[in-house]
Amino acid sequence: MEKLAVALGFLESLPQILDVLVVFPPTRCRHLVSAVSSLVRLLTHVAYPHDPHKIKKLALLFNLYTVEVKAGKIYKECSSTKTRRRSAMEKERFYKALLDNLYDGVYFVDRDRKITYWNKAAEHITGYKAEDILGRPCYDNILRHVTPDGEQLCLGECPFEKTKQDGKMREAHVFLHHKEGFRLPVWVRTAPIRDEAGNIIGAVEVFNSEKALSKLRLELQELRRTVLMDSLTEVWNRTYLERRLRGLIAEYQGQEREAGVAFVDIDHFKQVNDTYGHNIGDKVLKMVAATLRYSLRDNDVVGRWGGEEFLIILYDVDSLNSLRNICEKLRTLVQFSTIELEGKGAIGVTVSIGATLLQPNDTPETIVNRANGLMYRSKQSGRNRVTVG
Repeated sequence: MEKLAVALGFLESLPQILDVLVVFPPTRCRHLVSAVSSLVRLLTHVAYPHDPHKIKKLALLFNLYTVEVKAGKIYKECSSTKTRRRSAMEKERFYKALLDNLYDGVYFVDRDRKITYWNKAAEHITGYKAEDILGRPCYDNILRHVTPDGEQLCLGECPFEKTKQDGKMREAHVFLHHKEGFRLPVWVRTAPIRDEAGNIIGAVEVFNSEKALSKLRLELQELRRTVLMDSLTEVWNRTYLERRLRGLIAEYQGQEREAGVAFVDIDHFKQVNDTYGHNIGDKVLKMVAATLRYSLRDNDVVGRWGGEEFLIILYDVDSLNSLRNICEKLRTLVQFSTIELEGKGAIGVTVSIGATLLQPNDTPETIVNRANGLMYRSKQSGRNRVTVG
């Protein structure tokens, strides 16, 4: 009986409830309409379980259609609001997925320095899960940034607090507190977060592990060696040389500065392979490459062009005479380089070199072809020579 009285009382007062409903804010009306409709259906069956005619009548009077008529305008507003909200939520999910896939740790704090966002990389670097962190102030005995000098930033010179006051970005080398207790060296960068009016409403910190960065640098160096270096001679390969030639032309053409290219070929290299075998031939290649590499200036580039051929890019060479002097030095040093063979004495080789200065309207192909042609003139003149032009 009590349930029946409650149900009848609710149904009798429903018209007033519907009148009140239209004054609710649009952001809440959809949920209220849905809740009222469900209650109408449920309570109608409780109040009149054996009267199908009464049920039908009440359903027609108080069903969702009636509610939609009374709150039709609100429904339109709700629909528009819901569309905008869905779009905003989709954007939020996209940006969260983007941040969660960064290599760097990222977290946000509000003006009270409470952490409102903590990405996956931050979890990995610090050991703290998002549920351990969110809602807590950053100074609450969590990360406790300490400088190499032992200064506790969270208790004094807090980068977040300074950024919040002056809006400037900051960067620092600190040691954060890992969840397992040890100190971890990281680079941190802090920047302000502003609202549409330009007011600072918080800050973001991006941080990464120094060891992880060092490991990444080593991996990148190894990748660079694999892709751009000749595995046998450990000088640059043709791909890298072609790239540097394009850069040389872009940098030097139209400038008063001079630059040159030298083409180097080992004399009688086929005889070395035929007489001593390819293993010794490989050692000769490595010897010549090393001699060239260690005899050049730091800003010059040497690489293996192919077979027994090497290409050298010489920066800031002011004349053909200077170009010749550099190449003569290289030729002489190679001539006096030897490999000791067990029980067979020493073996040495010579090189023929052709060298040229960069000219207006040169392309990588034209300057290499010109240097290559000059190298063949050195061969034809008796080898172990330098020809410039």
